[in-house]
Amino acid sequence: MIRADAADLPTTHAAPRALAYPPGGLLVWLFILMELGVFLAGLIGVLWLRADDPQAHAVGRAQLSAGLATLNTVLLLTSGYLAALAAHRAEAGAGRAAARLLGGALALGVAFLGVKGAEYADKLAAGLTPGTS
Repeated sequence: MIRADAADLPTTHAAPRALAYPPGGLLVWLFILMELGVFLAGLIGVLWLRADDPQAHAVGRAQLSAGLATLNTVLLLTSGYLAALAAHRAEAGAGRAAARLLGGALALGVAFLGVKGAEYADKLAAGLTPGTS
């Protein structure tokens, strides 16, 4: 018969990753789920209104600036990527690189605001406001 003493048994073991402690923290995931919920509600609303009045939806859709919207999407995604890289570099102790990356993210954020401002100015000059659509 083989006997194991308490000293021979492992004293540590890997704790299972609990659902209450997801990567990034519970509040981060709660925020993400709330954002997804708001986005889903907006998408359902747009689909509902499109089904209710397809002609008005087509007129409104023709007034959108697909090129500017695409540019702004690229600006936002790239600035978010640069900010994430900056956080990674800061954790690694590369403060100068992190600062440069954050500067790039900030510059792209300002560019986004410029493009969005130009888009809004164009719509206002054409007489389009939230009350006219």
